[in-house]
Amino acid sequence: MCGQHHGNKPFYHLLAGFDIQKNIMIILLFLHKIYEFLY
Repeated sequence: MCGQHHGNKPFYHLLAGFDIQKNIMIILLFLHKIYEFLY
């Protein structure tokens, strides 16, 4: 049941697999690259 629920959201399931600190680091790096691209 839970696997079927996450099957509809593979990206969300991938993020949920990471630790919170790793998830924050990935988001910060992603935002940093966007910031460099815009400015």
